[in-house]
Amino acid sequence: MTSIDQPLIDRMEEMIGDELPPICFRGIGQMRDGLRELREAEGNVVREIAHRLKGASSSLGLVALAQEFAAIEAEKDGRRPAGEWLARAKALVAEAEAWFSKRWPAR
Repeated sequence: MTSIDQPLIDRMEEMIGDELPPICFRGIGQMRDGLRELREAEGNVVREIAHRLKGASSSLGLVALAQEFAAIEAEKDGRRPAGEWLARAKALVAEAEAWFSKRWPAR
């Protein structure tokens, strides 16, 4: 599975130029904050947070992360994500940040 939709990032950069890197790095911060929220959330709040993060990660081309959040959102019992899932999601966020940092090193 491709973690990052590079053609989407390319198209977005063509459209909004230098405004894209700060948007992407803010998005990474939102993903980190959301993962912290998910560690504590229960019930419908888990699904609400997962839905929000699914949309944000999808709009940034973070395909694998969006799929992870979609899986949590789809959980019927709204249980808190397990430690293994959180570790995987955290690794995907770190991978995205590294990818963005490599693409835009001066930021």
